[in-house]
Amino acid sequence: MDSPEQVHQLLRAAANLCHAEGELAKAGYPEWVLKLENLLTSIDLEVSYLESSRDLTQPH
Repeated sequence: MDSPEQVHQLLRAAANLCHAEGELAKAGYPEWVLKLENLLTSIDLEVSYLESSRDLTQPH
């Protein structure tokens, strides 16, 4: 799978996780919220990596 598609899928997953994070916070599950925050941080780092890799392969 190429980077643009991976980035798109990761961003879609992150949006779903953000929604779940809000629902879990409202329901009173702070430990699950923290786990989702950590996962969202990992996704953000992966997206940054994929975008920077793609930028390096693009002609200037």
